Amino acid sequence: MLNNRAGLTLVQFAVPLLGAYGLAGVLPALASVVSTRLRARSTWRGFAVATAVVIGLLLSGADLAVYASSGGPVDLWQRHVDNPCTGASTDPQLCGTALAAQFNVLELTNACSTTSRQLRTEVEICADLGSVNNPRWDPANDGAITRLVDRCLSTGDAYDQVCRARLGTFIQQALDLSQWRPFQVGCYPPACGAASAPASLSGSPAPTFVPVPERAVLDAHSGRLLMGFHDATGGGQFYTYYEQGIPSPELDDFMKGAMLDQSGEPALKAELAAITGSDAVVLAPGQSAVAADYAALGWRQTSSNPVVYVPPSPSGLAAQRSGGGAILVIGQLAAAPSHPYNDLFERAAQGMIPFSAGWLVRPRSAFIDDYSDAELAGYSALVLLGYQYHDAGTAWQRLDHYVRNGGRLFVETGWQYVDPDWNATSSHSVLPVGSLGWGALDPTAPVSVQGAADPLFGGFTYQGGGWGASSASGVRPGAEPLIQVGGRVVAARWSFGKGRVVWSGMNLIAHAETAKSDDEYAFLARQFAWLLASPAGSAASPVSPDTPTWVGNDQAQISLTASPGPTSVLFKESMAPGWSAELEWPGGSRAVTIDSAEMDFMLVRLPSVPDGSMLVFHYGPTWQVYLWWAASALTLFLLMVWVAAPAPYRWAWTRVVGITGRLRERVSSSWGSE
Repeated sequence: MLNNRAGLTLVQFAVPLLGAYGLAGVLPALASVVSTRLRARSTWRGFAVATAVVIGLLLSGADLAVYASSGGPVDLWQRHVDNPCTGASTDPQLCGTALAAQFNVLELTNACSTTSRQLRTEVEICADLGSVNNPRWDPANDGAITRLVDRCLSTGDAYDQVCRARLGTFIQQALDLSQWRPFQVGCYPPACGAASAPASLSGSPAPTFVPVPERAVLDAHSGRLLMGFHDATGGGQFYTYYEQGIPSPELDDFMKGAMLDQSGEPALKAELAAITGSDAVVLAPGQSAVAADYAALGWRQTSSNPVVYVPPSPSGLAAQRSGGGAILVIGQLAAAPSHPYNDLFERAAQGMIPFSAGWLVRPRSAFIDDYSDAELAGYSALVLLGYQYHDAGTAWQRLDHYVRNGGRLFVETGWQYVDPDWNATSSHSVLPVGSLGWGALDPTAPVSVQGAADPLFGGFTYQGGGWGASSASGVRPGAEPLIQVGGRVVAARWSFGKGRVVWSGMNLIAHAETAKSDDEYAFLARQFAWLLASPAGSAASPVSPDTPTWVGNDQAQISLTASPGPTSVLFKESMAPGWSAELEWPGGSRAVTIDSAEMDFMLVRLPSVPDGSMLVFHYGPTWQVYLWWAASALTLFLLMVWVAAPAPYRWAWTRVVGITGRLRERVSSSWGSE
């Protein structure tokens, strides 16, 4: 099944192609049949067919959508922007008037506007519009249309820029060879080069951004501005109509909803702006309720129509973090591979793991023992949620080694039927508890959170009974019980070797989401802050924003600050097949591995950074793409050979028909004998 939007795109592309084929192919065929029936001479018959071919090609090159239109002005060669007066009227002040019959009203209004959105009154037809933002047309001024058309025709449209908005008749456009589309090879949308639509008929006007945004956040409520944001402003955008190209549409929608739709969460907006490098938000009229959040954050309003806010200090489209700071999330659901990572990211962005504390990395595998000791050592912390393993002994031995050597570990063993240790009776040496047991907790039992009662902590009920958990009767020496229900420990932490461990047997993050308790959310944030804290005597790992330098459309360079220890570099562009990266320094270069991190951006982990280093990202076709190109080229070659010399194909087809015929006879006789 096709995605609905991709399917619609294919239909919009294929239907005109089929129509063009019909016009170009059917007319010559009919001409040939009629000429044969009339017993015309071969010369006249050839002339009739050739004439029909020319007419078919002429019509097939036009915009076939005009034939399905219910009426209105015709833009045969798609030289203009979409006209709202074609088909159903969207502007009763202009559509249906004599003006709309001869001009593209969008382009005309734009041509009648100065750069400061004032009306150009020196042109008669512009003055008659009355306003740029709310243009109207009085039929009493129809004479100005005739005078303008005459001037445009007499000067070859050189009279004024408004002439470029003029629409000729169907015959005029068809016979004007200068308007015919030239032969081109490549991707050339019909509207390329067309003027940007003005505010009056296309939704919100394009605001002037100073400086031009590197990543503005806006959505479909801003209409055409979203569709052509780069063309209108020269800047970049976060949200896009092309959801098939987004690694995780779910996270994209989470970002859009938090930034543009949900009011009352300024901290979440600031965090997402830091994660994504967003340096502007565009609010449509229906999104004005969130403006107060940006004002509270100290963002500056730079436009009122539409409303635009910019942050005082954008985080940039790249960032470098000394000390590593990469947090690998190990776990996947078979039915939804993007989870629980997506859930964890959303909770992290809401305060559980701030962007300044660490960067989440999406796993390449849900199995712990698919990672070597060396691979695990490259991460500052591990979060085990929905994890698996091939061999329990190997997996827990690697976790033990990882933590003893300074790693930080959060492990959840209480996700029933998902975590393989949910009903285990014995623990592992790295965990702060000993023997375990699965069972429903007593919902009426007292709850202790870090040694004190917390009446606002989430309750332990589930579907009328107790919340299921893997619990322990106590903790190991040196460990600290975090949550106890009726004397049973369901969460604990401790320092182990050079590292730290936070363990939960109660599906802690899911419990917090179910309870919606602010106290529980704050508890989670405190535990991750303890887990990720820098070792005693060492400074916190700073995050330095950076700006990538693009070389063409397929290469980005990031200059790095020298570092003797582990360093992570986050390039805030979507991870996709075809990306590769290379670390270059004055003494040489080497290829590096790219991880998918945060909102599926590209993360590179480096053991150290030599002085003068640069990280270079390249984008290009993968071997699969080259394979399909080769298959396409081979198919084209075979088709060309078939056209030039069809005899071998006829021989091959005859052989195939003969072989299949004999096989059918054998099968039929075999079935008949049985």
